[in-house]
Amino acid sequence: MKKQYYIILSLIVLVIILLFFFWPKQAVQRNLFSSTPKENNTSISRLSKAPQTKEITYTDEGFSPSVLSLNIGDTVIFKNKSKKDFQPIGDPKNKTLFGATSPIPANGEYQLVFQTPGEYGYYDELNKAVFGVIVVN
Repeated sequence: MKKQYYIILSLIVLVIILLFFFWPKQAVQRNLFSSTPKENNTSISRLSKAPQTKEITYTDEGFSPSVLSLNIGDTVIFKNKSKKDFQPIGDPKNKTLFGATSPIPANGEYQLVFQTPGEYGYYDELNKAVFGVIVVN
């Protein structure tokens, strides 16, 4: 009787040990904490970064900056600092189309928010030789 008791007790202990080490919940917890602190800090900073507003200025020479990088949710304001009208329009090859529906007068503005990552070419509908790129991360 004692021998059977020890065998059953040993099997129960073995099952508990195996469950402790091989239960899927344990594997998930190990994966959550196995990344390096640098990766964790990067993830936290991305999550906690508030949307920003960035400007593209249109002058008689063209767009400045001609390439602008921003994050999802950031606002872009096109400011007209030239003496003539301009009309920023997204390149038809873009995933998402955007653009002012009418010309922006001198000292006027046009703004939009990007919600999808990618590269967005744009140009001035009134002067197609003037163009730029917005990179959304």
